[in-house]
Amino acid sequence: MTNCSICASKIKHRIDQLIVTGASNRAISRQFPDFSKDAVRRHRPHVSKKIQEANEEREKEHGLQLDSLLKETVEGLRDLADNAKHAEDYKAAASALGHIIRVAEILSKMIDPENYGRSLETLTDEELNAEIAELLQRAETQAS
Repeated sequence: MTNCSICASKIKHRIDQLIVTGASNRAISRQFPDFSKDAVRRHRPHVSKKIQEANEEREKEHGLQLDSLLKETVEGLRDLADNAKHAEDYKAAASALGHIIRVAEILSKMIDPENYGRSLETLTDEELNAEIAELLQRAETQAS
């Protein structure tokens, strides 16, 4: 149970909206005379926690969407490379593999920026696949 008079009020959500939009404590207390500017000041951290939680949830959801997009992109590029190899279109196959490497580099930069810069172009297909699988696994771990 909270001792915050605003948290306990029926108009809490209206005050929260004003806080989120950047209204001053004084402006809010003028609009809602039942609450002093000090009461609004004391209530601000309660809103901040909710904003932070909402942002964290949004970031997590964004990370999951990005993870799915990267997986779909890599799978599509692998299919493209395989189809090009079977059609003996080696230029297209090399291009698709180059894009897979670029996706892996982007993923590596996102997940481990300190070690970014390591070239992935000298890896064999098996090493590249292992590197991509590891990066995707680390992305999943970070998203959850």
